[in-house]
Amino acid sequence: MANNAGPDGSAGLLVTLVMGPLVGFLLGYTLHADVSYDNTAFALHLATGVSGRADRAGRVLACAVFAVPAVLLASLLPAFLSGLTQLAPTVLGVSLGALLMGMGVSSAVSARYTYNVPVPGENAFKTPPGSAGRTFLVQGIFAMALLVLLVPVLVPAVIAVVTENMAWGFVTLAAGTVLGSAVLVAGIRLGGRWMDARGPELLQQVSVNK
Repeated sequence: MANNAGPDGSAGLLVTLVMGPLVGFLLGYTLHADVSYDNTAFALHLATGVSGRADRAGRVLACAVFAVPAVLLASLLPAFLSGLTQLAPTVLGVSLGALLMGMGVSSAVSARYTYNVPVPGENAFKTPPGSAGRTFLVQGIFAMALLVLLVPVLVPAVIAVVTENMAWGFVTLAAGTVLGSAVLVAGIRLGGRWMDARGPELLQQVSVNK
């Protein structure tokens, strides 16, 4: 990385390290309020008898169709354009870990905690009155859980960047993929269990969101 030590190189290094993980985090985050945004349409999930696990897995799959290619592009393209290809495995590992774990945590959180969101037809950026506290709580739970789960992926990633050793980059990639997949499966199962147990309660909660 010595040939990228100047201002332009520092900017390229920053973009390379941040872009992929940021995209992974944000796309995993999008599912954390999926039940809240269903509003009264959530009744269809109950009426059709879809299991909670199938519901959770279906939403993850729909997100993954777009999210996985986006994360791959955001992780690999900056590394190759900036000439920092040795960082590609490291960045990809953290990015996939953030995405997979984010979707797993979201699958559980959204089946257990809801908060007021704009109702269908309203401005998507509207902040419903009286919902700030619960919104902050749910989003805080998501962020803290994801950060803790990502620690085993971030540790080898930091070592890879500091030592410039690609072997640690592949360790990061393996950790992000394997641990991320494990958290995703666990989140789908836990979220499905909660949804099966709390279906009518969830419908009541999201139906009165204003």
